[in-house]
Amino acid sequence: MKKIVILLNIMFLFCCVGCKNKIEDVVREQYRLQKDSTQKVVDLSKELNFEWDTLYVFGIGQGVETMEEVVNVSIPYAYDLTRVVFFKKDGRIIHTEATPIEDFGEEDVWFHYEGQYLVVPKDSARFFIRKNELGNYILYHVN
Repeated sequence: MKKIVILLNIMFLFCCVGCKNKIEDVVREQYRLQKDSTQKVVDLSKELNFEWDTLYVFGIGQGVETMEEVVNVSIPYAYDLTRVVFFKKDGRIIHTEATPIEDFGEEDVWFHYEGQYLVVPKDSARFFIRKNELGNYILYHVN
């Protein structure tokens, strides 16, 4: 039985080697691949390996009411002191990335935007990548 569990774990690791379903992993990889470029760009519509229509980004302190109003779906959790990214497809949230404030650190990925939130359709999900003096990756939406 122990050998089967180990084998299944190894198979799982190999299956996920090509998985790209977290923004921070994609951004770090694209930054590294474009290390010699002065204009580093990531197109999330091409890099993430799941289907989605719209990306929603909410900063720390956004209330569930605001999130529900903007995303137009029921949000099942309160995301106090958390940075949250939702991906929506066909009227449903299909992927969520949430980073609580206590997990912030070096090489974090941050979206730069004005206002309380950012909404980006899949067909315009291109971002410039800049790395700040703290080592964080900042994504600027390409208009």
